[in-house]
Amino acid sequence: MRRATAFILAALIGAAAPGAAAADPGVSDCERLTAWRYDPERRAPAVGRAQINIFYKDAMAACAAHADSASARDLFHAGRAQEAGVYYAEAAKLYRKAADLGYSAAALRLSSMTGKGMGVEPSQSEALTLARRAYDLGNPWAGYYVGYRYADGVGVEKDVALGLSWLEKAAAKGDLKAQGEIALMHRDGIGGPKNAAKAVELLERCAAKGEGYCAYLLGETLHQGLGAPKDLRRAADLYKAAAKAEHGPGALYLARMYLAGEAVAPSASAAQELLQDLFFIRHGWSLTYAGYMHERGELVRKDNARALEFYEAAAVSGSEQAYHNIGRVFHLGIGVKPDYRKAVWAYGQAVRRDVAESKNNLGLLYEEGKGVKRNRKKALELYREAAADGSADAQNNIGSLYFNGQGVRRDYGEAERWFRLAAEQGHQTAKENLALLRERRRGGTRQWSAPSRNQGGVDDQTRDIMNNHMCTVRGIC
Repeated sequence: MRRATAFILAALIGAAAPGAAAADPGVSDCERLTAWRYDPERRAPAVGRAQINIFYKDAMAACAAHADSASARDLFHAGRAQEAGVYYAEAAKLYRKAADLGYSAAALRLSSMTGKGMGVEPSQSEALTLARRAYDLGNPWAGYYVGYRYADGVGVEKDVALGLSWLEKAAAKGDLKAQGEIALMHRDGIGGPKNAAKAVELLERCAAKGEGYCAYLLGETLHQGLGAPKDLRRAADLYKAAAKAEHGPGALYLARMYLAGEAVAPSASAAQELLQDLFFIRHGWSLTYAGYMHERGELVRKDNARALEFYEAAAVSGSEQAYHNIGRVFHLGIGVKPDYRKAVWAYGQAVRRDVAESKNNLGLLYEEGKGVKRNRKKALELYREAAADGSADAQNNIGSLYFNGQGVRRDYGEAERWFRLAAEQGHQTAKENLALLRERRRGGTRQWSAPSRNQGGVDDQTRDIMNNHMCTVRGIC
């Protein structure tokens, strides 16, 4: 069992301990142990992520009798306990029952789980529908979840103006995360010209109210000098505030500052405690990035076993990229003996969540008959899906199938077309294959390059997602 670190325990000071009497005799122990900050009908102090995840057994015991209740409130809190215990399918069923009875927080939690495929089939469009339903049921925080989905085109056609209008409605109702999102749009020029001064003004205001998201965004702005002068000491303080508020990226970036000795005294122990806290906060993107750091040996000792621990925890927390990385670990034997069946399973989970490079890599396993019965038609189907998402690896692999006539009729014209598409994205193997194809047409016999896969410790898509700010702050990656 993982040990709670001093930093997490300090954040829990003042929170009601399991077994403590509720201030309101009408509030059950179940509700007190699982109260959620985004529940407009909440009657007990909100319980933080770390607290409910550390004390999940107490919550499950207290909520056991509520699972068969006719009360929407009881069903919601029973679902919270099941979710903390990682019984996602049961949690989703309870949330759905509560949502059907009109409990807005249940619809919002189910929206989050549906977007990540936690206990239910992943569906971004259904997640959006549930978030809108939560808003219609009177949950003001749901406006943020609807707004960012429209602004980014997550589960719906992208409409920045409509997204901003939803965020403004949510912010007007006091949603600090929505205020932070609006500030982010000003800072990065999303839907309009960049306005760093306005962004900083909004972030200062909501960070002062204790919103970890805003503290993180402001810290990042000052850390990287994003339209504002760099101030590393202030950035470190803001990351500390974000970490204390259980914001995963805030804890992660503070850990990196400790490891680099950037504006703080170097401290590997403080950094490791913050990274350990991510297991309790369960922020998928942050856990994935921590795994990436350990796999690459970035600021920490290279440790593939530790990287896999982070990836597995991230997958449990709903990170689709983590499933892809687990697939790579077992596919390529990164620190472990290759296990193609595990790779097929992990890639399959990522494919369900629409990860393009997982479609490519799973296609490779089908093409080679590793961990699954060889099926070149299935491989081509997966390659086409990945290629449609822009994967140069997949485009090159389709070209190789047409070149060899594997699963399709041999067609050098089609092979050249697909090699060219990949080469235009800078794919080196595809460039070599184009040259070899031209030589073959002239009667040459030189062997062409093998189908490509992501051989590195972390592939380009992982690196892109690690650098994608929209994923970092929301954790939808």
